[in-house]
Amino acid sequence: MVVKSLRAMVVFTASGVFAACSSSAATVTTSSSAPAPATGVTVYARGAEGNAAPARSIAGPSTGLQFPSAIAVDASGNRYVADRAADSVAVFAGNALGNSAPFRTIGGPRTRLDLPTGIALDKQGDVYVVNRSGNAITVYRPAANGNAGPNRAIAGPATDLNGPTSIALDEQQNIYVTNLGAQSVAEFAPAANGNVAPLRVIHGKRTRLTGAFGITVDRTGTVYVVNSDDHGIEGVLVFGPAANGNAAPSRIIAGSATQLETPSGVAVDASGKIFVSDHGGNSSAGAIRVYAKDANGNAAPAYSIAGSGTRLRPYGLTIAPSGEINAVNKTE
Repeated sequence: MVVKSLRAMVVFTASGVFAACSSSAATVTTSSSAPAPATGVTVYARGAEGNAAPARSIAGPSTGLQFPSAIAVDASGNRYVADRAADSVAVFAGNALGNSAPFRTIGGPRTRLDLPTGIALDKQGDVYVVNRSGNAITVYRPAANGNAGPNRAIAGPATDLNGPTSIALDEQQNIYVTNLGAQSVAEFAPAANGNVAPLRVIHGKRTRLTGAFGITVDRTGTVYVVNSDDHGIEGVLVFGPAANGNAAPSRIIAGSATQLETPSGVAVDASGKIFVSDHGGNSSAGAIRVYAKDANGNAAPAYSIAGSGTRLRPYGLTIAPSGEINAVNKTE
């Protein structure tokens, strides 16, 4: 198997909350007889660690998934998968398993989906998608299906969107977006629509944002950004709720002890634990690393989900309201 660099593939995650996991260290094992990773969705039980097999996996030709990049889960357990290669959002039932077809797919020219790389859901079930090539955020009604146009879109020069990669909503439903091209994080008002300016932008040399990929926001408004830059920081930058402009991170999780190689997605559970998806590379397999809520500096993970039995080559991840850990995987 040949694995391309994350810098070339660039895929991202929705935010995730509401999981509780044990904090004991895990030993990662491998097995040559374990199933190989597959392009699709893998779901792990609440509290999974070590070389844990998925509780369920959605993969196969009937899924229609080509390059799943991000995932979000609603209160009913339905899984929304942004597919950057298909310019679509596929929605799978909560009980979908194996080679299952989505029960809805948003796709077609009216949708304005253009290299969708991040996805999030609000409290009403509206679907928010960032479109990297379109430099736009498109928002769809909960029941949107087929070639459905967005009910609103954030796009235009005033937005400062430049290669947007990931999206998250806070408790007040403010919208947070990472911009790979602009090396920034932008926040928009909940009802933002059209060519509107952000409420604030975190940007500048002191931010250390050189490869801003995944993003999530916890219940306190703290912002967590995966920065994946092989000439800079491979890790997580943490910004306080009031950070704005050329603000330095309050914490940086990076260094050899973190075991992060090509991190892409981030989620924070209700207890504050930090989950980071790592696609790995030619030298290592994929993993989900889990850090203590106050992790800082060159901190080792509290534990990992890793090993050939996990079937991980993850990009986006989220934690469902049930506490299950959901990841989207792409293999070549």
